[in-house]
Amino acid sequence: MHRKILPVVILIGFCQAAIADGLARDEIIHDFEARQGVVIPGPDSNTRSTYIDLGTSQGVSVGDLFSVTDPGQTVTHPATGEEMTLESEASALLGITRANENHSIARVIKGAPPKTGEKVRRFWGLDAYFIDPQDQGRELYSELRSQLPHIYWLGYSSGDEASAPDGFSGLVFRYTDSRLNVDHVPDWPIASYKIQGSQNGFDPQPLVQADMGQGLPPLPYPERRALLETQPISSDLIVNGPELLIAAGTEDRITVSSYQPRRYSKLSVSPYRTATGCFP
Repeated sequence: MHRKILPVVILIGFCQAAIADGLARDEIIHDFEARQGVVIPGPDSNTRSTYIDLGTSQGVSVGDLFSVTDPGQTVTHPATGEEMTLESEASALLGITRANENHSIARVIKGAPPKTGEKVRRFWGLDAYFIDPQDQGRELYSELRSQLPHIYWLGYSSGDEASAPDGFSGLVFRYTDSRLNVDHVPDWPIASYKIQGSQNGFDPQPLVQADMGQGLPPLPYPERRALLETQPISSDLIVNGPELLIAAGTEDRITVSSYQPRRYSKLSVSPYRTATGCFP
């Protein structure tokens, strides 16, 4: 039976890595996708902040940036005579400082304070560079550029000298050490994401030989033991004497399975309890 364990464990690890990477990409795209709202009246006692009609129920978070946009200029096509509305440049940039369920509070980062009724669009028309010193995030950059067209992607910079141009003001997506940090330079942090398990930027743990006990061959095993973060999906291995324990976690439950040459058992525990020893 033990000869079948290693392929299963390897499969679990690769599935875990792929799912974690996919979840991170989905989260990034969700956090930066377009949202449109309007400026609403704020309380008379607060004249320094701007209020918009989007909140956490619409996916808005502290740190999000909104461009204040005009309706746009209407022009006539010289050949067809068709009327066309041209996009106008943003008149102001707002940064969210507090997000409630159905509205958010922002401060003006650039431009004049907007008036009630003016339209705001999340991350619309902002210049952006993807900085990747280790040249590990090209696939992620291509996907973000495809899925977030309302951001003006100016380029991908890699290598030891990777950086945005001097004096640049806009979004910087910086991919380093399997992590993506996003800021609006020069001084507005937005978000930070851990990218796990992708072919780009995955840093596997070193392996050692673990003694599985009499009758079982040595198996490769990560040095990290019994540390399981509470995530939507996670897994870990524990060598406990002759047993091989495999912990598979979901959002609200951790299932620990015990494998021995002639014994199998399963125990479910909450994420906040510690499971040790042999399980009957």
